[in-house]
Amino acid sequence: MTQRQRAYNQAIRNTGSVYTPQMVIDGREEAVGSRRREVRNLVKAVRKDDKPRIPVQVSEGQDGWIAISLPGEIKDGADVWLVTFSRERTTDVVRGENHGKTLVSHNIVRRVQHVGAWNGTRADFTLSKSDLNLEPGQGCAILVQTDRPGPVLGAAYCPTSVDPASS
Repeated sequence: MTQRQRAYNQAIRNTGSVYTPQMVIDGREEAVGSRRREVRNLVKAVRKDDKPRIPVQVSEGQDGWIAISLPGEIKDGADVWLVTFSRERTTDVVRGENHGKTLVSHNIVRRVQHVGAWNGTRADFTLSKSDLNLEPGQGCAILVQTDRPGPVLGAAYCPTSVDPASS
């Protein structure tokens, strides 16, 4: 994840340094996660742009398969990624600026896995539940993204029934 953060920072801020808690919004903007107003303003600004948005449909298929459907909407294509995240994590900080505090973090990315290349025409991808390899308390999402790193064209959560904590 540090390598991915460095790539984003190089693309966004022209620096390779990373910090915690960093948020990357739409693959194009970054902010300190605890600065809620700044994060909300960046999300609003990104939603207003005229960049194409791809409706990603993720559903639970038969026999434990996850089905991902993309329409045929762009000419250059993009990559499809599976992102696995921990829904919540509590950390007792033992040193640094937050020494002695207990911090609660949400939606911490644990793994990013390439599902496949999308050429921009109608396409379907499948993943087995075992491919997801989710642990209790984890969830997943599908991202459609140009370049790496780059703008996110579309995203969707995986069905909650694939989350071991909800079974």
